[in-house]
Amino acid sequence: MPPTQVVSDDELESIHLASLRVLGEIGIDFQEIIAEKRVDAAWAQMLGSMSTAATMEPLIVSNGANDGMAVPSHLAVQGFYLLRARTQLKEVENIL
Repeated sequence: MPPTQVVSDDELESIHLASLRVLGEIGIDFQEIIAEKRVDAAWAQMLGSMSTAATMEPLIVSNGANDGMAVPSHLAVQGFYLLRARTQLKEVENIL
């Protein structure tokens, strides 16, 4: 049975771009505070991690072992970037 596609690829891309835009705008709104507390690097890294996780387009989506060197699991790699972004966001939150 094929998986059910809840949203189209175009709709998913729109959601991704809107999410990054909202985070970018939050960064602009709080630019002074982010600079004052010196979390601009952590904020940029968090945005980068979120973007990487959301835009991964591997040629082949594998279901390999989580620690596979040649063919890692796509979901494990994507999960890594999402957890990394969450950790970076917590770091920003703790500093602020």
